[in-house]
Amino acid sequence: MPVEAPDDAVLAAMLEARFAERGIRPAKDVIPYLLRRIDRSAAAAAAVVERLDAPHRPVTRALARAVVEGGAESGELFE
Repeated sequence: MPVEAPDDAVLAAMLEARFAERGIRPAKDVIPYLLRRIDRSAAAAAAVVERLDAPHRPVTRALARAVVEGGAESGELFE
């Protein structure tokens, strides 16, 4: 039986866990923004948090947008 993609609650929990591991407190609108724009997988959640952490600045929706749109050429992680 194939593994189903996580729903919003599970994917949000994955993102929150990855942010917490890095000591990041994203703006309130970041996780809802990401839920609609990244692939539904643990790998995508980890990758987007890693990319958001790379600039070492506050994680805002604007930064999330830049990372998601800038990562679009990779294809495998982002819709």
